[in-house]
Amino acid sequence: MPKLTAVSRIAASASRLESIPAEDVLGIWAEVSPFLKDALAFNPGDLALRDVIDRLLLRDMQLWVYRPEGEVIAALVTEVVQYPRRWVCRLVLFGGALQRCRSLEPDLAAWAKGRGCDSLEIQGRRGWTRALAKTGWREVATVVRKEI
Repeated sequence: MPKLTAVSRIAASASRLESIPAEDVLGIWAEVSPFLKDALAFNPGDLALRDVIDRLLLRDMQLWVYRPEGEVIAALVTEVVQYPRRWVCRLVLFGGALQRCRSLEPDLAAWAKGRGCDSLEIQGRRGWTRALAKTGWREVATVVRKEI
């Protein structure tokens, strides 16, 4: 697995998906944090905005922005997860206009493949299954939790 010390920029003319290197996260944080805060409203308490920025700065997670016409309309956070038999790129947070962002998957998949991942995954609400089923995504697990 290659090191994730530098995140390459992807700025395909059609999608304008852009990865933000860790050293640039603070400079764009005010613009993207509202999108991520909205996404965190659906999080079961495992992650807070401060945790996200800390992990981005440590390069444990990657920040992506979508700005098709220059203005950010969505922000994504990914992390590369090592399972015993595979590497997976997990979409941790997504905030913004999902319908306008469906074209981003090929760029994200290409980036993930370049880092040794063989799949993309989303750990989120059941609505993701319905929203992405027509594009080849399938539900592979269910997480059940009880607070103790």
